[in-house]
Amino acid sequence: MLNFSHLHLCVSVNATGGNETSAVLHPVIPPAIDPEDLDILKLDTSVTLACARLTTQHKRKRSDGIFSQANLTFAYPTIPLDYSNYVSDISCKVGRLTAILSDGAYDLAKSAWKGKGPLILVTAVDGLSDDDTKEFFITKSITFSDKDHTFTAKGLSVGYRDVTTYFDLAWGNVGTLKLKRSMDKGDIFQPHALHPRVTLPKASWDIKLSDPRVLGVDSSAP
Repeated sequence: MLNFSHLHLCVSVNATGGNETSAVLHPVIPPAIDPEDLDILKLDTSVTLACARLTTQHKRKRSDGIFSQANLTFAYPTIPLDYSNYVSDISCKVGRLTAILSDGAYDLAKSAWKGKGPLILVTAVDGLSDDDTKEFFITKSITFSDKDHTFTAKGLSVGYRDVTTYFDLAWGNVGTLKLKRSMDKGDIFQPHALHPRVTLPKASWDIKLSDPRVLGVDSSAP
């Protein structure tokens, strides 16, 4: 069972099928992403989001963990703020998002983002919406402060159906992947001996959100 409605990015996955209790996955930095790469802050409509299951008292082996990764195409240029080591103190309130940028990141962001129209900001910090049902922040305006190297975005929190046109989802065991939490960049699992990695099973959906068969009013709705 996949619950794609709370893409904080926390996805609820049934690890064994059937009616077993679901496991909560927490947002992590995709293995191919380097948090030191400033290119993370460049505008792109294609973004990879990932999550993994934390260790528990009952399952401490890294290879037993669950890993899920989604390649998404957005309707607007998108920035995964949590992935960059150069973005800090992200704060969200309804209709407003602020953060601090390091020197080089500030110059890049101000040049790349300013005046570029609606952008989508991705972060797992609390406060993105008042009811925790929205996962992304779409900007109406962004202002930059040269004094303290901060930016302030005003806009609207939205769900994935509002801003994505395609996603490709893969999931499986963590194996030897070295995963770091997207929020604090810490290792999500305790150290464990490396073992050969198993290829993840894969599923894909090509969804056009303008298709009336995808969106609409449920016949059972009151």
